[in-house]
Amino acid sequence: MAKNKKKATSPEKAAAKAAEKEVPAYAAKKKETPKKEKKTEKESKPGFWTNFKDFWKGLFKELKKINWSSAKDTFKNFLVVLLVILVIGIGVWVFDALFVKIRELIYNYSPADAEAAVILLKAQIGLL
Repeated sequence: MAKNKKKATSPEKAAAKAAEKEVPAYAAKKKETPKKEKKTEKESKPGFWTNFKDFWKGLFKELKKINWSSAKDTFKNFLVVLLVILVIGIGVWVFDALFVKIRELIYNYSPADAEAAVILLKAQIGLL
């Protein structure tokens, strides 16, 4: 069986422990921190012109970081966009003309001739 051995303490350590016990608990927890000096309102907040200058400086720094395209690449991209717009425009125009034709076929026939209108519509579209 192992026996607990007590370590011998020096008289200085014993005195330090006794001094710690005498200090109240609230005083032991309290840390001494240097008091901060209050800044004046001008020191804590930068002025309007300082903010204004900083904004523009930051803006120009960011503009220098942008990778600008060459004029040749920009023109090529413009042509691609123009071509896509034309293709989509022509597609919309064709479908609009088709729907106008269908509407005219439906409105030109009376309800009595509805069956004939359906047959004519199918022939126009190419389903017959």
